Amino acid sequence: MMSLLGHWFGNDASAASAALRKRCAARGWTLKRNRDGEGFVIEPGGRSPWRLEWGVSQRSYLSGHELRLRAMVGIDPQTFAVLMPAGLMAQLEQQVFAQSTQGVKTQLDEHLPEEMRWLAMGHHLSPRRLGALGGPFEAVGNVPGWMGDWLAEPFASRLLAFAGVPEGLREGWPNTPAMALMVKRGELVWRVQMDTPCPDRLEAAVAVFESAWQQAMPFSESQPQAL
Repeated sequence: MMSLLGHWFGNDASAASAALRKRCAARGWTLKRNRDGEGFVIEPGGRSPWRLEWGVSQRSYLSGHELRLRAMVGIDPQTFAVLMPAGLMAQLEQQVFAQSTQGVKTQLDEHLPEEMRWLAMGHHLSPRRLGALGGPFEAVGNVPGWMGDWLAEPFASRLLAFAGVPEGLREGWPNTPAMALMVKRGELVWRVQMDTPCPDRLEAAVAVFESAWQQAMPFSESQPQAL
């Protein structure tokens, strides 16, 4: 890990680290190490709502390192929703089901990430309601009525482009990066498996996340009711 950190923050900064610092300076973003020293944090300043973190993955379903983006949206704290690649969600549902049928419900409740517990609690959004995202992605939540509008265009096309899903694909796409976009306790959170935080990829992720945030904000005013 120290060699990785040296690659990004050492005195002899690599070309990749220098490029990231230059990109952040050009955008007026602040780049610094995170608290545990195992990654970095980018804060945009001004009125931009998000915070970006990159470091060792905090989720077992995201191997290696992950990108984390978060911003408050003010939706009812009881509302939850998660969007994942279809293949990943299927794998996690199998894991949750296996644990729940082996008499370890207490352990399931206490130790699984909340987005995995939602898979057993929430309502699946139909592929038709998911629109362009239906097929490559699946969504689960407790307020299905607003999720389709939230995940609609232009966010849908931006996410598909970021994920490298071929245009017009309606079936599952096996090469989608592991990720989870969540609304929980009034906060929007996006986790993406990302071992190499190159500037172009990070900036593309910020653009996708800002689109998701902008489309979620109107619902903070209407306050959808959880089921």
